Amino acid sequence: MNLNKFCKKLIIAKDAGAANMIFHYLKSQKDTYYCYLKNPANKIFKQKNFIKIKNIKNLKKYDLLITGTSVEKNLELKSINEANKLGIYTVTFLDHWTNYKKRFLMKKKIILPKEIIAFDSTSFFLSKKIFSEQFIKKSLVLSKVNNPYFDIGKSKKKNDLLILSSNYDILGKKNINDKKILYNFFKKNYIFFQKKKINNYFLKNHPSENKKKFTSLIKKVKKEFNIDIKIADKDLKKMTKTIKHVVGYNSMALVIAKLSGCITYEIRIKQLKSDIPNNYIKTYV
Repeated sequence: MNLNKFCKKLIIAKDAGAANMIFHYLKSQKDTYYCYLKNPANKIFKQKNFIKIKNIKNLKKYDLLITGTSVEKNLELKSINEANKLGIYTVTFLDHWTNYKKRFLMKKKIILPKEIIAFDSTSFFLSKKIFSEQFIKKSLVLSKVNNPYFDIGKSKKKNDLLILSSNYDILGKKNINDKKILYNFFKKNYIFFQKKKINNYFLKNHPSENKKKFTSLIKKVKKEFNIDIKIADKDLKKMTKTIKHVVGYNSMALVIAKLSGCITYEIRIKQLKSDIPNNYIKTYV
């Protein structure tokens, strides 16, 4: 994607995964980007050349639209659909390996941008396979870029454990909730990690979660397993530079941890299949 040929660029994003990918891909450039953002993406774009706007009523004044994909996808898809009709070049950054068609489905209709950007070979070939018809017809451009967000150096680790929430509560399924997932993890594995002589236990909320969500869980784990858990407020990449063990479930943060040289553990959940490729996971628990 040649950004220099575009005069006025708009970014629309909501979820943290694609927002991090877009921000780290563009942040080294001095161009001005207008940004219509919802949390947690709003907390990611902090540089001065990313100008935040309050509405997107007048799309036609832009000649490039860059989006992510989110669980509540109508924000991006409605804008892509309108921009395509106006002749605006549209680009979407994919930040995962699953549900590609579903990400672009709105009212039983597939809404695709002019270009999809994948961040690794797996996501690129999946996109090429799933959208083969559009790719062959040349109505869709597929590109692969190295994700600068994954450009992480390895460093000396402390024997600490970081636990990651994925906010499965947002799915609204009665039999699956984050507190239950994490409680069952401790119940099943606390002796295993005690033998590893973990110094500190940290729990990091998903960017979309309230920080007080796990207060009752922390008290329960302390009472039943005598484990003190601290809520982690630091940036994920900073934490994975110093923490040795990282636990999560279907979380892109496990990929970050693996690339940082951490030992990664993924919690198995019977009702849900993980989308994280095996090469990013050391052990399943």
